Amino acid sequence: MNVQNVKRIRRKQIIIINGFIVAAIMLTLSIIRLYPVTVTQVYLGSGIVFLLQATTSIIKINSTKSFIPVFQEVAIYEKEKMGNEWKKQRKINNIWRIVASGLLFLYAYLSRESLEILYEPALFPVYVVIAIIATALVNVTFFLHVRKVDDANSSADLEGYTKESNITSIGLGFGYVFIVFIIMLYVIFTN
Repeated sequence: MNVQNVKRIRRKQIIIINGFIVAAIMLTLSIIRLYPVTVTQVYLGSGIVFLLQATTSIIKINSTKSFIPVFQEVAIYEKEKMGNEWKKQRKINNIWRIVASGLLFLYAYLSRESLEILYEPALFPVYVVIAIIATALVNVTFFLHVRKVDDANSSADLEGYTKESNITSIGLGFGYVFIVFIIMLYVIFTN
């Protein structure tokens, strides 16, 4: 695939990804604002989403098919470019989804007695800030991935990429948790 086509599909990909993120954030914020959603329900719902993603991805582990044509083009391009690392990355991503799903189900179980409603009008701006930070994090990891894959000359250049990207993601995840923790402490001590 030539450089212009790669740039075109990457541009479409990031627009669609951010569109999905914005739609998901708006839907989530609207639901928690309009309905009395408990923390347990959020954990349970999120766990189900992660489990469905993992299951779907496991079923079509080597497939590049997607109901969104641009994502299919990207998958074909990345599978060709990354070689064996593409399969490794898909397997590791599924493992992470299953682990996240399990943790969310555990949190739902541990908080099953809680009737705490998630929406607190004073915290709405905090939810928005956390969503913006999460969106920024998704975009940063996307651009790091794109740069690494697109700049590689062959699949040999990407040897060990899955391990490297997972370490980076774990670091960014801890950074995100730390920032959210600081925001929550600020909210707790200023109210």
